[in-house]
Amino acid sequence: MPPNPSSQADKIRSFWHRYTEMVRNSGIKAPFDAWMVRRAEHYIAAHPERRLADQTPAEVDAYLAELGRNPALKGWQFRQAVDAIRMLFVLAGVPWLAQVDWEQWRDSARALGRDHPTVARDYRPVPSVGSRGDPLPQFCGAGAQGEGSGVEGASFAAIRQAHGPLLDQVAAAIRVRGLAIRTEQTYLHWIMRFIGFLGNQDPTAKGAAEAAAFLEHLALVRKVSASTQNLALNSLVFLYRETLKREDLDLGEFARARRPRRLPTVLTHAEVAALLAQLTGTQRLMASLMYGTGMRLMECVRLRVQDIDFGYNQIAVRNAKGGKDRVVPLPARTVEELRAHLVRVRELHSADLKNGLGEVYVPEALARKFPYAPISARCRNCWGIPRCPRP
Repeated sequence: MPPNPSSQADKIRSFWHRYTEMVRNSGIKAPFDAWMVRRAEHYIAAHPERRLADQTPAEVDAYLAELGRNPALKGWQFRQAVDAIRMLFVLAGVPWLAQVDWEQWRDSARALGRDHPTVARDYRPVPSVGSRGDPLPQFCGAGAQGEGSGVEGASFAAIRQAHGPLLDQVAAAIRVRGLAIRTEQTYLHWIMRFIGFLGNQDPTAKGAAEAAAFLEHLALVRKVSASTQNLALNSLVFLYRETLKREDLDLGEFARARRPRRLPTVLTHAEVAALLAQLTGTQRLMASLMYGTGMRLMECVRLRVQDIDFGYNQIAVRNAKGGKDRVVPLPARTVEELRAHLVRVRELHSADLKNGLGEVYVPEALARKFPYAPISARCRNCWGIPRCPRP
């Protein structure tokens, strides 16, 4: 007996009504709820002969990969499409929902910002000391008050404009010593706040008295913690002693923020397990690795395939804090999940290479020395050759 057209139409209307309710219950309001429905309709239209219940994770990945190559699609639109498709399969009740790394697909639409620690130093070289060319990178304003806000009477933009050469000199001194990008961001931020405290005056004409007054101001007026005050102190010491070569900086006695003695809060094994159970995909794997190895966040983010040694059950952490390398044990419970992740990444990379993509970030001078290193998986014979012989 052929299906009843009226009954079929009722089922379709009911499905989209439940889908719309799910979208709205997730906190998405008009008019974006309608766009979520449209993104879901586009996915279904791309698979006219396939029921949702019969589809596979590979089909979802292939659709999102193709959608992501659309240059007209903005990042937020792609993330919207990922969320819409995920809710579509949640409603369909497919058993393989967790096999699609939804968070990785959402994150793939985000471009690295200028202040991202991976690329912040590559947006432009440090100009020569005394140059009044390009302003300091925007990440110098990253801090408690934010870019463009008042810093004790002056804005970050005004401070950068007036004291750009000095700030460039500090950044150069930090990079010569090989300090971390986070250290550079923190030091520059507190030096700018100190300049703002001085009323945007030149700090090279000031000394210990003004520095001590600023530190007391942080403790007594701003009510900052002891660790925050110490960050400001270290920044000023680096400014005067390491950058300006002032050995006469003696701060003497000044009001210090009190460091309260508190008992550390440590999660129990059950609490950690409950926390990890709320995560999925790459985020769960990263959290498990950090918990099991003690790695810092950026150490985990920067892990490479060759850093993982399954034979010795260990992970090599490269260029960690202080520019040092170390080895940490590979947690046994993450081995299978990590192997599966590497398989997915290899398949994704191979697919990207076939489409002319798949380049990776290569830092600093290495990119100039080996211009074809970002695609060496596809063109292994091009290392160091001025002109690639392959198309």
